[in-house]
Amino acid sequence: MKQYSGQVISEGTVLAKVFIGETITPNIEKMNVKDITNEETRLDEACLEVMSFLHKSIKRAKQEQIAEGIGIIDTHIALLSDDSKQSLPHRAKQLIHEETCNAEYALETVAGRMVDEFDAISKSGYLSARGEDILHIKNMLINTLLGVTLGCEIAEPAIIYSDRLSPEQLTSFDPKLIKGIVTAKGSALSHTAIIARNMNIPFLTGIKIDAGSVHPDMIGIIDSESNTFILDPDETTVHSYNIKMRENEEKALLIKEKAKELVGSCKVALYANIGRPCEVADAISNCAAGIGLFRSEFLFLDAKETVDEQSQYEAYKEVINAMDGKPVIVRTIDIGADKEAKCIKLPKESNPALGTRGIRISFANPDVFRTQLRALLRAAYCSNLKIMFPMISSLWEVKKVIEEVDYVAAMLKEEGIDYAKPPIGIMVETPAAVMILDDIAPYIDFVSIGTNDLTQYALGIDRTNENLSDYYDVRHKAVLELIRITVEKAHKHGISVGICGELGADIKLAKDFLKMGVDELSMPASKIPAMALALEGEVSVDSDILVPVDGYLIPMEEIPDAVFSKGLVGRCVGIYPENGIVTAPFDGVVTMIAKTKHAISIKSQNATEVLIHIGIDTVSMDGRGFEINVNEGDVVKAGSKLLTFDVDMIKDVGLSPIVIVVILPN
Repeated sequence: MKQYSGQVISEGTVLAKVFIGETITPNIEKMNVKDITNEETRLDEACLEVMSFLHKSIKRAKQEQIAEGIGIIDTHIALLSDDSKQSLPHRAKQLIHEETCNAEYALETVAGRMVDEFDAISKSGYLSARGEDILHIKNMLINTLLGVTLGCEIAEPAIIYSDRLSPEQLTSFDPKLIKGIVTAKGSALSHTAIIARNMNIPFLTGIKIDAGSVHPDMIGIIDSESNTFILDPDETTVHSYNIKMRENEEKALLIKEKAKELVGSCKVALYANIGRPCEVADAISNCAAGIGLFRSEFLFLDAKETVDEQSQYEAYKEVINAMDGKPVIVRTIDIGADKEAKCIKLPKESNPALGTRGIRISFANPDVFRTQLRALLRAAYCSNLKIMFPMISSLWEVKKVIEEVDYVAAMLKEEGIDYAKPPIGIMVETPAAVMILDDIAPYIDFVSIGTNDLTQYALGIDRTNENLSDYYDVRHKAVLELIRITVEKAHKHGISVGICGELGADIKLAKDFLKMGVDELSMPASKIPAMALALEGEVSVDSDILVPVDGYLIPMEEIPDAVFSKGLVGRCVGIYPENGIVTAPFDGVVTMIAKTKHAISIKSQNATEVLIHIGIDTVSMDGRGFEINVNEGDVVKAGSKLLTFDVDMIKDVGLSPIVIVVILPN
């Protein structure tokens, strides 16, 4: 049994057979050749074979609904089919002519030069990602030239071990059989990592083992809790991990079941991120309160021609109908930087991460933009759709967006087509957007913070640059301060704030975001149940509800009275009081005061009714130690005193002073 430490890319614990996934390209030696034409032909044939493999990979990604994989593989196809003199195949042929060398050596040499050129031009993470793409294509071409079959099928559940796994290789496997991934090289910001996380596959990197030492039927264990990979474990270890995995599965099912109760009562709305309509089923099964980010660009990534209005309309309506009245926030097309689409031509830029992307793409392609707006406004008719615009950094951009929405609305009205102008919002992804939010706020209805881009622009570190992953800190104090300022400014103008970047799923920061006042957290659907459980006790039914007593929270199931802990009277939370003052949780009317003064209820204008119950079994005190400050029927303001009670007296008679706040059913 051998144990290795690595870096966690995607969390999880799994035990399965180990499968060697990628053939490592051997050291390539230069060979002088006499028949240059033959080497060119070999290279052309290799290109065709790799291109065929890429198309099969993208077909598999579509079948398995791996949205991120489609866009990434599409980028590799574009790089391989590039006819320019700067493409990898063209430059390799040129070197074959210049040095009368073999195709393998030409590819290895040219690919290395291209990566060095990317590094010399800029430290942009986009260019580093392109360099990574060139290396993946080069490896596939050389393996093909050497007679190695691209892609492998696995017949049973397995942990894939590879030196460096490409997106194409990952998507070539049956995703139902991939139990885990272990690689020698990789990064949490790589394309393969993104796909693995979206597929919920446990993934460790930085683990170097001798592939030759792995024999068929050898077992491996990935344990993300301890950052370890165990190869060829003994029987005792296998037994203990089988028990652990069964417990994890049972816990996951319980969490998911519990989430059904908790999501609706959580103080912050828990939304799902999706890329395609087919992903909405996962959002529903994981109890999403809405769709916080529908990445509409995924409708475009694999399209050869611009997606027409009707196709977009049907895609949006499919999600809207499935969510059945819950909010659906669609982000307009956001390509550029690390996402490219064949149907929209992008300019060649030395630093695309700071170039034509986000809303700039829409402004540069007005026909595409207006077609999308027409589909969105039609879909908004009699629905809870909202539109969000990416990469906003100036007030004039917001005004132009509104002009375009108004223009499209006027067109639809003139044509007699049903439509609605939905709430509009912006992505806060740049420090500039944070700083001028006071100017922008009067024109919009909500904001959503894209923490991935906000981090890279605040810290000056491109998030796709694997070489700078140690510097890319989404929890950096500056990033958190920008989020706090955004919430403060937005709420000052009465608009809501969501987080839909990586931090939207960060359980460690979730309560900090609640304290800041964040209204929504949007995340991969699979993360919602765990987030709901982590925020249990942070309940709210009305956004204006205040905590009626100072103290610390006690989860519902820990309240020592079955009537409350089992929810027999309604959803509730316990508070162990720091003092004996009870205040009104909102503006409302006092509807009931118990004769023994230990309980009081209040109802708001929107019919939310809360029962505040002081202590466990305190009815036996017959009102001793309680003083009522209001009468039934009184209209009270939020924060006004309702009653006081003697905490010490309750404890002296042997009772619990826990205050139970119950949201009564309508």
